[in-house]
Amino acid sequence: MIFAWLRPNRDNTDAEALYAAIVAEARQPHYYTALGVADTMDGRFDMILLHLVLVVRRLMAEGAPHAEEARLLAQALADRLGADIDGVLRELGTGDTKVPKLAKKMASAYRGRFEAYDDALTARDRVSLAEAIARNVLRAEQPDAAAEALAAHAEAVAEGLIAMEFAALKAGRLAWPSRPVLGSPTS
Repeated sequence: MIFAWLRPNRDNTDAEALYAAIVAEARQPHYYTALGVADTMDGRFDMILLHLVLVVRRLMAEGAPHAEEARLLAQALADRLGADIDGVLRELGTGDTKVPKLAKKMASAYRGRFEAYDDALTARDRVSLAEAIARNVLRAEQPDAAAEALAAHAEAVAEGLIAMEFAALKAGRLAWPSRPVLGSPTS
């Protein structure tokens, strides 16, 4: 179950630290000022999803002896996102009857973005990745320089995460690469 709202909330300090690191990166002003990501709830949600997908992909790639722990941590991150969505919707005054429907829609968005980003990254297909980022993050029909820069950034993040030791990753000590700049050699 991707967002287990009905399950008791388990204290998972690793998931909390890792989720906090993801959200902190996704909220960096650079994405919104230099790359044109909309500084809205949707824009921020999509930046969190982009970075969350990259971390979850890395966790799912963890081999023995930490494979099961990494899988559980990936699930805890998805659950944490679900709790965050629920909290935000309630803070915005969304009625109790609408929260599950909107949360389900957002969970579907997570799954769809995960599949699109994972497929493109696995295939090492930057064009498809830029198209998915343009569509989901920038709400554009065609990739532009910002989508290309974000795609290059996503690839760099994915490579950096693979190189990280599991202990540092689960503790939320993520070393994000430099943020993308339009017109840089990697974009």
